[in-house]
Parts: sequence; structure tokens; C-alpha cells
Amino acid sequence: MPYYSSAGLSRALQVLEEYLDAVCKGLPVAAVQQLKICPQCWTPGTEAEQMWLNPRSKYCFSCGTQLRERCVSCNEPIKSIKFRFCPYCGNAYKSAK
Repeated sequence: MPYYSSAGLSRALQVLEEYLDAVCKGLPVAAVQQLKICPQCWTPGTEAEQMWLNPRSKYCFSCGTQLRERCVSCNEPIKSIKFRFCPYCGNAYKSAK
């Protein structure tokens, strides 16, 4: 039986490598991926960069700014990036330059 690396298999299946590792180890797999944005690079109304969504990503790969997964004002998780403001407190997700 051939050996397949989890990195190659995750690319082929288009599934995060962390999910495959969790399944192989018998650990629970989180059903929802946490949204994260770069408060400097993200353009409101656009999709988040795939590299930001990786569970291991903590900083933006372009500018080095710490990624945000929660509103800085009310600390609620970012549920949708379709809009530029937090639905709980009205604070803008993107930092003013």
C-alpha cells in the first residue's frame, strides 16, 4: 500500500492539513473555520485571503500585521466579512490608515 503525505492529500482533497491530521489521530474536527482578516490589507466586502484562514496563521503574509478574528471594540468573533462593520457594536473591522 503506498504512503501518502497529509500535505499532498490535503491539496488533492482541498481540505486543510490540520483536519486530516485530526481525523488520523481520532481528535474532534472543528466544523466551522474561524474567519480572520488583516486590518491593513483586507478590502471590505471581499473574501479573506486563504492564507489568513489557515489555523496556524497569526500574522499577514503581506504586511506582517497581526490577523484579527474578533472585533477590537466588543470582542465578538467576526462572523461575516460581507460588511465592513461589526453587527454588535458598529466598529469598523478595518483599521484607519
